[in-house]
Amino acid sequence: MRQPPLIHVGYHKTGTTWLQTGLFADRAAGFNRPWDTKAIRNVFVLTDPFDFHPLRARKALETILPADFEPELVPVLSDERLSGSPHAGGFDAATIASRLAEVFPEARVLLIFREQADVIHSIYKQYVRDGGVARLSAYLRPRNPAEIPQFRFGHFEYHRPIQRYRELLGKDRVLALPFETLVRSEGEFVAEIVAFCGLPLVRAHRRGERYPSLGSTTLAIKRWINALLVRNSLSPAAPFYVKDHQRRFEDLDRYVPRYLSRRREARERSMIVEAVGDRYLESNRQTGRLAGRDLAALGYRV
Repeated sequence: MRQPPLIHVGYHKTGTTWLQTGLFADRAAGFNRPWDTKAIRNVFVLTDPFDFHPLRARKALETILPADFEPELVPVLSDERLSGSPHAGGFDAATIASRLAEVFPEARVLLIFREQADVIHSIYKQYVRDGGVARLSAYLRPRNPAEIPQFRFGHFEYHRPIQRYRELLGKDRVLALPFETLVRSEGEFVAEIVAFCGLPLVRAHRRGERYPSLGSTTLAIKRWINALLVRNSLSPAAPFYVKDHQRRFEDLDRYVPRYLSRRREARERSMIVEAVGDRYLESNRQTGRLAGRDLAALGYRV
């Protein structure tokens, strides 16, 4: 590889699919995404800590480079799981950061964050969509977290992973972008990433796919069904597993009146805002300084 890789570590629900299927797949823009999610997770997430070795990990990734890999392009490792699982409180995020820096000490890191109440709401909806069975109040206040990793508010104190990656790789090799920048100006958002990688700005780039969420009423129905028909890590006790359960509820969502979901959305949002309170004020102030952003202007509480 002639170019240092760009490691996009997440967070979840911050336009990851849009980037992966758009800019990071656009060779004309100077990017190449040679490793899929499975390869990335096998090396950096699933490898037992006693078995991990950075040289073996790098060789494993280089061995599976595709035949059409172009070494002059910027190779991208993109997977939001590299920031940790939000359903497990990001318990292994620091370990993954160390592994990434050991395997690719020349890398650049892109971290995208989002206002906490917004991202927590979006993540909870994704949790139910994927098979989760806990109601929102229980999801936000897990029991016996010492037994197994569960949701943790501290996962969204963004200054901590930013500082960690700066310590590991150098402050000039870490770009932290608010998701709200993408929402307000797609061009500005893309321009910052391209410039960070030392690439010339292209007039046009590939537009990625968007992953719309289901309405809250549809998800409320799905949460009850999950306990019976969706057996996975989020619902391990379900007696059955229905294939394509997500697609089936996408079809149902088209027929649910929007006003029903808006009411439920407002109640859920209010519950999350109350639970969040002032806990992120100091973290947001530090995040704004580290990222060089006026987060108050983007709707963050500082």
